[in-house]
Amino acid sequence: MKIIKAISEQLIIKELAQAEFEQAYPLVHQLRQDLPLTDFLSVTAQMQDYRVFVLTVADKIIAYAGFAEQLNLYEGRHIFVYELVTDVALRGQGYGKILLSALTEEGKRLGCEMLVLTSGLQRVDAHRFYEEKMKLMRTSFVFRKEL
Repeated sequence: MKIIKAISEQLIIKELAQAEFEQAYPLVHQLRQDLPLTDFLSVTAQMQDYRVFVLTVADKIIAYAGFAEQLNLYEGRHIFVYELVTDVALRGQGYGKILLSALTEEGKRLGCEMLVLTSGLQRVDAHRFYEEKMKLMRTSFVFRKEL
């Protein structure tokens, strides 16, 4: 684990190496409940430029963000957040805000123009957090079809 930023003596943002992703799986599983550990490790190993920041308290992972720097025609260079989850027992204490702010700083450091994420329609509390606390704008819908 590489230290990104110390918020306090106990509260630290770290970047995980691929070999350390398994340590964060219990937290990721809170968000992606149908995702087995083997699939999590296999898919993240194949994702291009996938990175992970975690927020730890006394070396215990309490929040997780999986993201990548991307470039496309409609967002330009941006940080795309695939997963953002805080331990269910610790939500509402500002940990998600700390981690999302760290991703914003990382995006700026990389020269990105935007931070972008998607969120399932059922995640009303998450949407309120993104819009009210983090000042993200709802700008589009995502449409998909199984093939």
